[in-house]
Amino acid sequence: MVLAYGGYGLQSLNAEAKMAEVVKKKKTPLLRKKSFWIALFFVAAYACVMFLVPASPHPHKIEVGPQQTTFSLFGSPLSNTFFALLIATVIFSTIIIVIGSGVKKPGSKRAVLAEMVVVTTQNFAESILGHEGKGYEVAVCAFFGYILISNLLGIVSSLFIPFYGVSQNFKMVIAPTTDLMVTTGFALTAISYYHGQYMKVKGIGPYLKHYVKPYAFMLPINILEEVSRPLSLAVRLFGNLTGEHIVLEVISSLVAFVVPIVILGLGLFTGAVQALVFTMLFLVYLQPAVTSKGGH
Repeated sequence: MVLAYGGYGLQSLNAEAKMAEVVKKKKTPLLRKKSFWIALFFVAAYACVMFLVPASPHPHKIEVGPQQTTFSLFGSPLSNTFFALLIATVIFSTIIIVIGSGVKKPGSKRAVLAEMVVVTTQNFAESILGHEGKGYEVAVCAFFGYILISNLLGIVSSLFIPFYGVSQNFKMVIAPTTDLMVTTGFALTAISYYHGQYMKVKGIGPYLKHYVKPYAFMLPINILEEVSRPLSLAVRLFGNLTGEHIVLEVISSLVAFVVPIVILGLGLFTGAVQALVFTMLFLVYLQPAVTSKGGH
């Protein structure tokens, strides 16, 4: 007992010593932080480019959404949406491979990051689906991560909106979610996953019966509800992202500096929120398919 008490006292002393060290540590001055100088460098570089690049003699046109490029495939012209989706796919795949490979090295930073991603997405899924949400973290991570990267891609070209000549070279780096066909594809994928999971978890019979619940005359209304789900997902994501980029282009064409940076900050927030909303609605739609309490 004495040894146990002594060990406990020693641990308490060590803890107090560590706390004292933390208290004694002074906060790093702002001018000594690397992040401050990196941010200052980018702001200064942006300002220099603004004054060095000549303005366009033609009025700036607001261009949001898919536009044809000079590239073609089998004689068919390719839109910038194609290249934006390709870039988003490469970025998302690279992030997944880099983080996923860290699992092979327990204790490494990548392993800790991978665990954080899995635990966070699993808790998010379980907060909506309950205990049945375990196992759906892959779908949650895929939808949220890919849509988030797609939303944020538009910021790259938006940084060069005031410089018409430069921005033309970045027209392929747009937000793919400003194309209604892309958001429709995301929505159809999510709803198809929902229907597939419903038949897999509960069977084809219960899946067909849920269209006539609670009464048979509800069949047309239930079918209309199922049709409206992908439509609402697609239009919501498309409308919010398109509206954001229109506002950004209008403001950037009027005020070339400072104000667009603030709008870009809001764009980062909007892109993350819209990816979260899409994923949340996907889980809400999925709930009656995989939970015992779910249903119309």
